[in-house]
Amino acid sequence: MKNFIFLIGSTDTFSSIEDLKQAYFDEDESAASYKIEIDPACKITGYSDITLLAETIGFGEAFADGWSPAGVWTYLIEEVA
Repeated sequence: MKNFIFLIGSTDTFSSIEDLKQAYFDEDESAASYKIEIDPACKITGYSDITLLAETIGFGEAFADGWSPAGVWTYLIEEVA
């Protein structure tokens, strides 16, 4: 399995993507995070790269949780085993 973490945070709270990433690593709850696990054998038409699929899932999870695409920073972390 490939594991990812999708981060999202408001541009009102974070001045850069680096600030968003640092907040996540500092366990600051103002940086929302979504864990994503994908089997590398997973094939979906239109997604030649598993990273793009993970990012799309991350956006979907965040939007379902009330986030909007306006005024946010996002970042995808691929966890290394």
